This record gives sequence, structure tokens and C-alpha cells, in this order.
Amino acid sequence: MSDPVSKYFLRPARHCSSYNEVQTLALEKRFDESRYIENPEKQELADKLGITAFMVELWFAHRRFFFEQWEKNFESSAKRQQEYIEMERRQLLEDEAKRQAEAFNRELKAPVRPKNDGGCKKKRFGKK
Repeated sequence: MSDPVSKYFLRPARHCSSYNEVQTLALEKRFDESRYIENPEKQELADKLGITAFMVELWFAHRRFFFEQWEKNFESSAKRQQEYIEMERRQLLEDEAKRQAEAFNRELKAPVRPKNDGGCKKKRFGKK
């Protein structure tokens, strides 16, 4: 077991800490007040909830990350939706302008005379 690679394969699985409902609600309430927490407050909150200060710190870091991701996704989806609405509005305006132009052209169009296709040719003198 002296080779350096084997120590990475023999590592125990990490423990993923979960928070109960009371802890989560208290952390969320504090997060709503401020997205950052100072050391004395962190230790006080950890003692009150029965978890370590590091767990409180980690929870706040993860919560900030997910909050920022949510904000970014929300803003981009709102922007996409606004762009889609604007595109549809432009398309409707273009279609309406085309319809109005076609109606205007129909009103202005002079009646077309049928071409003389030779059905009633005039006889010219001297030519057959």
C-alpha cells in the first residue's frame, strides 16, 4: 500500500450532511436578512441549531451559489421571453403592413385591357 495511487481509491466516502426542517427554516430566515453571516453570529446560530459553525458557513455558501444561479436563469428566461414577444410583435406589424400594401395596390391598380391577340386583325391595304 505504499504506492501513492492506492490511497485515493481507499478513501472513505464523504458524509453529506443534511439539515432538518427547523435548521433549514432558521438558516433560510437568516439568509433572507443578509446573504452573508459574520463569525460571532455564525457561531451563535450554530450553537442554537446544534450544528457546527463550518456547516453554517457551508450552507450559506451553497445557498448563495444556488440563489445566484436562480437569479441568472430567471433573468435570462425573462429576457428570452421578452425577445420572443418583441419578435412576434414585429412579425404581426410586418404582416399588417403587407396586407395594407396589397389592399392599397388593389385599389390603385388600373384595369388591365386585354391584349389584341389577332382575333380581329385589321386588313391593311396592299398587304395580304
